[in-house]
Amino acid sequence: MNRLRLVLSSALGVAVASSALAQPIRMPVDAAEAIAETGGCVGCDLTDVRVRFDNYDGVDFTDATMVNFIFRQSSGVGTVFAAADLSEAGFVRSTVSEADFNGASLVMARFVDTNAREASFVGADMQGMTITGSILNGADLTAANLSAVSFANTGLAGANLTDANLTNAVLETTDLSEAILCRTTMPDGSIANQDCA
Repeated sequence: MNRLRLVLSSALGVAVASSALAQPIRMPVDAAEAIAETGGCVGCDLTDVRVRFDNYDGVDFTDATMVNFIFRQSSGVGTVFAAADLSEAGFVRSTVSEADFNGASLVMARFVDTNAREASFVGADMQGMTITGSILNGADLTAANLSAVSFANTGLAGANLTDANLTNAVLETTDLSEAILCRTTMPDGSIANQDCA
């Protein structure tokens, strides 16, 4: 049984939660070496890895398996996550602006207070994601599967939603100003074509 222990630090007056059975997994040495030597970790298995306060700007994670990967308070400007499996991954208080998520699986993943401005999600499977307090202004979401995505306090201003599927998505506090809607399936199943040329 996975029991959470509560350790009280009387000197600091801080409560710290820890689990003897679920310690975070840092970036594996072989993956870190590959990134240092080649600038990428193409096809790596990074399942359950947690990174924090790290810089992965421009790193190539194409085809990587990154299920339940946690990217916390880190930078991934221009990073390539193309065709990666990021199912149930979490991007928390991070920057992944101009990153490439084309063809990636982000099923049930989370973006929390994350800057993904001008990132590319062409053909990405993002169904069931939770996107809260994040910026996706100018993002390319062409043909992305955004069904059942919950957007809260999120910016999609100027985003390209051509051929995107937003069936059952929650958009109530989302800025869609100047977003491109062409052959876009809206949350109610209707098709928006107002920006088709």
